[in-house]
Amino acid sequence: MSKALIAVVVIIAGGFDLPIASGFSLCAIVAALLGAHDVPLAVAMLAAVGTGLIVGGVNGGLVVGINPFIATVGTGFIILGIDFLATPNTYIQVNQAGFDVLGAGSWLSFPFKGMILLASLILGEGVLARTVYGRHVYAVGANPTVCRLSGLPVGWIIASTYIVSGLCMGIAGCLAASQLSTAQARMEPTIVYDVIAAVVIGGTSLSGGVGAMWRTAVGLGIIATISNGFVLLDISPYYQSIIKGAIIVSALALDTGLTRLARAR
Repeated sequence: MSKALIAVVVIIAGGFDLPIASGFSLCAIVAALLGAHDVPLAVAMLAAVGTGLIVGGVNGGLVVGINPFIATVGTGFIILGIDFLATPNTYIQVNQAGFDVLGAGSWLSFPFKGMILLASLILGEGVLARTVYGRHVYAVGANPTVCRLSGLPVGWIIASTYIVSGLCMGIAGCLAASQLSTAQARMEPTIVYDVIAAVVIGGTSLSGGVGAMWRTAVGLGIIATISNGFVLLDISPYYQSIIKGAIIVSALALDTGLTRLARAR
């Protein structure tokens, strides 16, 4: 869930955050590195979240003056290089007792990971749907030029969505490192495609201005159902990639068609 939340706010504001996979891995690596040196779990998690915020802040600062696609592709390569430099021995193993509590622990049979993700979903939906900031994000995604002429700080609003993305990236990295007690470069290299598929299936427009957290949750449920169906039917996982790719292309074509139709009207 946190992985999809990484992208939805940025996309609603009309942007792209492509270094999701490398940034997610970097946050997990930071948590695992500190955990491997017996740094307390809370400190390791805060450091990972801080790393995500730094990544989001850098991306946010860049996209204000550079095309988001180009800027985030460039930072993605930089972060990927840092990931490999930080894990020269392929992966980092954490043997600290209790390090896996956050990612694998539970309370009354309800996983802590699920609590964090549910809280993130509710908070994110509340901010987008019920606050002035959320309305500004939708407005900027729909028409940044009009917002700029209206006096809204468009650059700051766009940059702030990348900071939110970095926060979610850090949380996701924390959970992954804690659950697996390991971290490595390219932990989930296809995560960006899974996230985009979940977002577009949920009805968030890649053109910006349309979308919601709850819609993304629906998209995640559909993706999970498809994946489980493939497993139960014992179908090759390669077909999952084909299906997800076809879904993304179809959703983009539908979104483009509906946008043009709305403009024509």
